[in-house]
Amino acid sequence: MGYVLSRCMSPTRMLYAVVTSLILALGSAAPADAARLTLNWTVNSNNESGFSIERRAEGGSFAVIANIGPAQGAYVDVTLASGKTYCYRVRAFNAAGYSSYSNEACAVSVDTGSPPPMPPGGAAANIAAAVLPSSRSVQVGQVATAYATILNAGPATATACGLWWPGGVPGDFMFQTTDPATNALVGTPNQPVDIPPGTGQTFLFSFAPSTPIAPTLVAPTFACANTPRAPGLAGVSTLLFSASATPIPDIVALSATLRNDGIVTVAPGTGMFAVASVNVGVTDTVTASVDTGDIALPLVVAICPTDAATGVCLAPPAPTATVFSAGGSTGSFAVFVQAAAPVPFDPARSRIFVRFTDSTGAVRGATSVAVRTP
Repeated sequence: MGYVLSRCMSPTRMLYAVVTSLILALGSAAPADAARLTLNWTVNSNNESGFSIERRAEGGSFAVIANIGPAQGAYVDVTLASGKTYCYRVRAFNAAGYSSYSNEACAVSVDTGSPPPMPPGGAAANIAAAVLPSSRSVQVGQVATAYATILNAGPATATACGLWWPGGVPGDFMFQTTDPATNALVGTPNQPVDIPPGTGQTFLFSFAPSTPIAPTLVAPTFACANTPRAPGLAGVSTLLFSASATPIPDIVALSATLRNDGIVTVAPGTGMFAVASVNVGVTDTVTASVDTGDIALPLVVAICPTDAATGVCLAPPAPTATVFSAGGSTGSFAVFVQAAAPVPFDPARSRIFVRFTDSTGAVRGATSVAVRTP
């Protein structure tokens, strides 16, 4: 959606208010016939006293619904009727007056509904799911996005397939199908789809938290109308999610194994894999560490930061690696694995996790690979 930058002059600086995205979803705590809308905009000034938010229903006139304080880029409007079109505009204000209005942003409120009930036994479809990246960390009111895939390994079409955010993690959620070749959005928001046998469907999903959330391993529900739900596997179909009242680091990390299959085979000697990361949050000191999750495996693991061009370790491999991570910067790491005993092939349970903690000790990023011995 395009937008127009709006402005007005104050004695010291121009004020800006830009609506950049509109996320609509049914709030988990809202009344049965109500929806929530989360409006986000970019704050490009430092002298505003606050923002004035106006709304109109389709065919109606704009009216002020809220005035909020400075340095805020989001507002959650609750108790909207589902399936109705609402439009919003925002302007900044201070003692000198108001800025011009932002662009007008409109959307239809969407009811994300509930996952379909579990079907009776003997379903012909059989689904599995995966999520990338494995973690997101954002400020309250900002939108976090990730990709998901549902695979249908059964002999029959899986019908009405989608994903749903679990209760108890407050905020606004939506999903939409994507073109797997381009990641471009297709289809309709929050619309389940059929998945033919032996194929998969990709999705983009978004979540805007409405309150601070400590790092939590969230397992979205992946469900179809005619198949058991996909199992929730830590590091595979889960999202480590956190939200803070203030800006925080957000380390998006991906692992690469030698065969590009997500599996580290520890042959006699040492196995290894690489990790690439980007901090899409704020600058902080970040520590990367390696572990095997809730399963004790007979492994010795170490990590080092690397030169992205050569892959050479910049420090000796150790249990942890601490680096300065500027907002918008990338990083690369190498992980080395030695096995003291056989590790059976069980990619759902035998995994190595790389976690990134910020200067407060909170985990703000994670990735993982499966591990086995020959």
